[in-house]
Amino acid sequence: MNRSQFSLLVMCLTLFLTGISTHKASAQAACYAAWNATTAYTAGQTASYSKTVEERDIQLFAAMSGDHNPVHLDPEFAAQTMFKERIAHGMFSGALISAAVACELPGPGTIYIGQTMSFQKPVKIGDTLTVRLEILEKLPKFRVRIATRVFNQRDELVVDGEAEILAPRKQQTVTLPTLPAITIG
Repeated sequence: MNRSQFSLLVMCLTLFLTGISTHKASAQAACYAAWNATTAYTAGQTASYSKTVEERDIQLFAAMSGDHNPVHLDPEFAAQTMFKERIAHGMFSGALISAAVACELPGPGTIYIGQTMSFQKPVKIGDTLTVRLEILEKLPKFRVRIATRVFNQRDELVVDGEAEILAPRKQQTVTLPTLPAITIG
């Protein structure tokens, strides 16, 4: 952070902490300018996250979400549908988007504000999904707009969307905890 950025940050904090209402707009502008100048988030910045959909994922997602739709769980039922086989829950892809935003870009400390999703193609067991994120815009009050797209192993778009998130004040580097083993049954 250079001297000018530091001065903006000090002004922002001073106006904010003193609570002088006549300077509210100045404080907000200073805070946004300081955040804009000191964070590494930039429009066009990208990241990705990949995962292969396994039987275990479908079972765990059904147990966790309560979505026991037979198109996800029953091969005989699914064979009679337009998909001809079992498909993953649509929101499983949404959960992968959440993981990418929380762990990759912006990363730890990110809070979701909103998400739109359009499902383009079904996801099947064995598909390898890649979430591709791209920062579209930095907004006031530490918010960031991000394109959220999910592709399968054939590079076909399966989910198209956009998220608005509350970004951490600065990018964080943390060691993510190892999750305990989970069994079904």
